[in-house]
Amino acid sequence: IIGVTHVIPFIACGGILIAFAIAMAPMTATGPDFTNAPAFVKNMLTIGDAAFKLFPAVLAGYIAFGMAGRPGLVAGFVGGFIAGLPQTVDGKTVSAGFLGALLIGLVAGHVVNLLKKLKIPKMFRPVMPIIVIPVLSASVTGLIMLALNVPLASVMVHMGNFLEGMQSGSQILLAMVLGAMIAFDMGGPENKAAFFFGMAMIHQGNFSIMGACAAANCTPP
Repeated sequence: IIGVTHVIPFIACGGILIAFAIAMAPMTATGPDFTNAPAFVKNMLTIGDAAFKLFPAVLAGYIAFGMAGRPGLVAGFVGGFIAGLPQTVDGKTVSAGFLGALLIGLVAGHVVNLLKKLKIPKMFRPVMPIIVIPVLSASVTGLIMLALNVPLASVMVHMGNFLEGMQSGSQILLAMVLGAMIAFDMGGPENKAAFFFGMAMIHQGNFSIMGACAAANCTPP
């Protein structure tokens, strides 16, 4: 819960700034044209994109913080940052994203809690939370996330392929599936998979998919 609370402002900031940039950019038949947009609009897009890219690290970091306190921040942030690194799966560039950040935040919290229980000489205890625990926990968590990156990114790709395959069929059925995914876990992995699928479709010039996602986002609250 702490992780989600801290990450919401990043998502809100990124979403609003990206939406502003899209609204202010010159429009073409395939969508907004940022190559010919004013510098201010391009800067807003860059800032919004940066806020979005920070959210996996912030989410994982504060999940670990909620479980293990300040010693968990380093492992969580490092693991979440790695979860946001782009991976190439089936010719597509994706990342483990929200799902990876959620899982690695939990892993980081547990790893740090285990390290905090180690029996060590009294003279070494002051350096444990500022040197030993961060170094060991970040190393373990980082290696685990590096191993999970491609498998979790593959899950996101297959989910996206499933939704893309529905575009050739009924748009109403696709909207119903996306709406059900968004309402299913109120901000969890299913919700974010549908939301980021809608964002990906914007980049491909299909704005109707995000329209369905936006309407479904407003319904549960």
